[in-house]
This record gives sequence, structure tokens and C-alpha cells, in this order.
Amino acid sequence: DLTNEKVLDLLDYWKKRIAPRTVNNIRSYLLCLWRFANRQGLVALGPDIDPIPEPETCPRAFRLEEIQTLIVALRLATGEVYGVPAPLYWEGLVRAIFDSGERISAVLQWDWSMLDPKTGWLSAPGRIRKGKRKSKSYRLREATLQVLAKFPRKKGKIFPWELKPERIYHHF
Repeated sequence: DLTNEKVLDLLDYWKKRIAPRTVNNIRSYLLCLWRFANRQGLVALGPDIDPIPEPETCPRAFRLEEIQTLIVALRLATGEVYGVPAPLYWEGLVRAIFDSGERISAVLQWDWSMLDPKTGWLSAPGRIRKGKRKSKSYRLREATLQVLAKFPRKKGKIFPWELKPERIYHHF
């Protein structure tokens, strides 16, 4: 069943039901399997199917006023997040992401040993960043450092999170 015609029919079916990016993901999985089958001699011809066009969107960044409004709202949070008062945890996390521009999955792996609280520099190793290769240093702003200084412990992860990283959005 691995023919250009049949796979294109399948992709046409999915194009009407799911996002173009997801259709292209399905395409890449199918083509990977198809190329393997071709190399093994199970299929005579390899694939010749271009990806479908995906709309290019321009992300909208938060304005400073929106970040400030968010931080005011976060200060009303109740409870704790892994032993850190919730208002401190969430404000510190938002400020750290704002200062670094780093992905949530990387920030959740930041360790206290990576931060020099006197200078405000945080050195993130490449292994925790996208691509897993390039290390990067960030200068955290004074307001962020002041929030982090109020955290009750200074060992282990700065923002402890034991669930899957994507679960943080629900809790946030």
C-alpha cells in the first residue's frame, strides 16, 4: 500500500480534519517507514511526496504592561508549589522566562548551581536547551533575583516540577 497515490489520498483525507503541521508530521512518519521498507526490498519504489504548505504565523509577544498585569494577578495565587509559596513560584517562573526567552522545559531544569545570585548570571548547559548542544548564559534582572532570593531553599532545581513539563500549563 506504500504508493504515492495511496499516501497522497490518505494525506488529502487528513488535510480536511487536522492542522497542516500535523498532516506533515504524519507524512514524515509514513515516508520514514516507506524508505525503510524500500531499503529492505519490501517495496520497489521509494516515496516522492512533497510536504503540504503550512501557514506561517508571526508570534505576538506580550507587551510589558501585559506582563506587569500578569505578575499582579500571580501575586494573588494561594498555596504552594513544591514547597515554594505559589505567588513566588509563579512570579519567579514568569520573570525568568521573560528575562531569558528560554523554553519552559529548559527553565524547569535550571538548577541553583547554575545561578550566580551576586552577578545575576545564569549559565544553562546545552544539554537542557533545545537542540541539546549550545550552552547559553542569561543575565536575570534585579526584580527576578529579588523574587528568587525569597525562595525557601537554594538547592536542586530552581523551579521544581515533578510532573511532565506540559502539565504546568494546567496548574498555571
